[in-house]
Amino acid sequence: MRPLWFGLGIASVGAGLAGIVLPLLPTTPLMILAAACFAKSSPRLHDWLWHHPVFGPAIQDWRRHRSIPKGAKIAAVLAMAAAF
Repeated sequence: MRPLWFGLGIASVGAGLAGIVLPLLPTTPLMILAAACFAKSSPRLHDWLWHHPVFGPAIQDWRRHRSIPKGAKIAAVLAMAAAF
């Protein structure tokens, strides 16, 4: 099962990185999914995401509060409105 979780984590990171420039693809939920997948497959990559200066705080907030930070929600809505 570890290779499956690892592959899903890599795919989520790739899609999340694409979401940085594509306004309709949500970066934060994909990075949270990647962290969950890496927690089951690769402690090294999980630690990398956990301590990442950009993605880490959102993942840590999700782990602590089970919610996406308000700033990320506002940025998502503004990006979708601009794309529309």
